[in-house]
Amino acid sequence: MKILFPGTLSKTLEKGVSEMKKAKRILGRVLLMVLVFSMLLAAGSFGQDKITLRYWMQTETIINEASRELIAEYQKANPGVQIIMTNAPHAEHVTRIYVALAGGVGPDFFVFPDREIPRLMQAKGLANINYEGYGVASLNELKDGFTPGALNSYVDNDRLYAIPAWMAVYSWVINKDHFNEVGINPDKDYPRTWDDVISAGKKLKVVENGRMVREPLTFPFNMSGAWYVLGYEPILAQYGGSILNEDHTEAAINSSAGIKALQLWYDMVYKHKIISLERANEHFDMEFANGTISMWFGANWQAPSFTRYNPAIEGHFKIIPFPVVSGGKRTVETSTWCYMLNSGSERQAEASRFLAYVMSRGGWWLGKTGFILPVKGIAESPEAKAMPFADVWLEDVKYSQPILIDLHFAEIAKVIVRAVEKSLFTGVSPKEALDVAAQEINEIKKR
Repeated sequence: MKILFPGTLSKTLEKGVSEMKKAKRILGRVLLMVLVFSMLLAAGSFGQDKITLRYWMQTETIINEASRELIAEYQKANPGVQIIMTNAPHAEHVTRIYVALAGGVGPDFFVFPDREIPRLMQAKGLANINYEGYGVASLNELKDGFTPGALNSYVDNDRLYAIPAWMAVYSWVINKDHFNEVGINPDKDYPRTWDDVISAGKKLKVVENGRMVREPLTFPFNMSGAWYVLGYEPILAQYGGSILNEDHTEAAINSSAGIKALQLWYDMVYKHKIISLERANEHFDMEFANGTISMWFGANWQAPSFTRYNPAIEGHFKIIPFPVVSGGKRTVETSTWCYMLNSGSERQAEASRFLAYVMSRGGWWLGKTGFILPVKGIAESPEAKAMPFADVWLEDVKYSQPILIDLHFAEIAKVIVRAVEKSLFTGVSPKEALDVAAQEINEIKKR
């Protein structure tokens, strides 16, 4: 949900109409592509001499290029296999996957956000990883090759339905110059806890003519619902809570832990006054890069963007572990795109064999893309040792949990957006905002 400031309503309505038209165009292209693809399959256009694997992913230049290199390596070592990779922009990629799987066609394997797994499972679109093809005898043997717990959220009835393809670990980033300026050593005394963040924030804040011109930190306002979850859920977990109950049948968001988590952000706005609501429409990565925000989320994919926005900031920022509530459970949020197998594919074993090869190249992948494959030994790879801050992200992985994975993620994320904005923008108490949110989530779960 976007905050509608005066004069923006008509623009928002126009944008909505435009997006509907865009969605129809995308769906039309996807349907045509699936039709043509089906005709090619029927005609045997992929050849008879080689095993052909079809691989779909979204358009991400660095990742696409690295994937092509891995595919070339694999095909050279396995001349009897051909992998045809196609990519499309995010919205089109998501649409084409659902359309293709519903039609019983599509790729042999693909990459997709982990939070979409329940929807794909419900649609019976996923096959479990083929252990024999992967080169292991059991799920436990496969899991032994990964950071403990890294695959737990992708297992159902002792079957693994996804393997991380690129993982974003949401650590924390600070501007070293700002910290030095206010007498805080950024290398020795960086904030470890949220109390430390608040204490540092009071020193880092710069106000001119009644306006905060340098903000110590901010919540990811006016970004996607997933960002609101990323801002709220790890702190909720640190307090010992969760958005849903254990079996995901009803809300737990208004527990004492849930209220404390939102209260933390509420107090940073109203009590400690280190977050400015006037700046809630800014592009935060760019603002951090330009020096108008001192602390912010610091995922492994974000760090390169800071220097793209402002080359002068290189060497002047530091990635640090995600802060933890005093006495709480250290928890870091991840958002991951995963490799998944099409349940309609007849080449699941060969696709699993390729995925095992990809996992064996974790260090290389990190060096090429900056994204993490949470495989054992990656921290000792030459690429990890050479990559600035990789040690921080890889350590935070040990304390990580994936962003909420639930059949109703998109709807629940919108509820969280409303609750956070109702509390932080209008001053409604966190308890009141979350009680309403819990009711809305429970209504969603009753459907």
